[in-house]
Amino acid sequence: MRIVIYDDETMEPITVVDVRGLTERHIDDLGGRPLFLPIKHQTNFMDATPRSMKRPYIVTIWFEKFVRNDMVTHMCFTNQAELAMLLGPSFLPGQQRRINEMQDHIRGLTKLCEMLETALGL
Repeated sequence: MRIVIYDDETMEPITVVDVRGLTERHIDDLGGRPLFLPIKHQTNFMDATPRSMKRPYIVTIWFEKFVRNDMVTHMCFTNQAELAMLLGPSFLPGQQRRINEMQDHIRGLTKLCEMLETALGL
């Protein structure tokens, strides 16, 4: 399920994440209790600390019911906006095609730079 995580203080959207296996029923069963999302560590070749020794980062989120025109839905909040931005984003269906195009463009530019470096002997 894709969820939009909002900042608890400003009510601004922070990110969209895909929480696999999460359903409306699971959210109802939580009953306002928090849900914890782990942040995957980025690989940094300069860091000699083994991944197993690193402290995991956890984002705490919770859901609140929102009713409009007799329709009930849930909104997701966190008070850890900076950490929530580190969660792997899930793009909305209308955004994915453009993201893929941008990534292809970046790959093409990277390959062109590598070819220039090789040709210039850098």
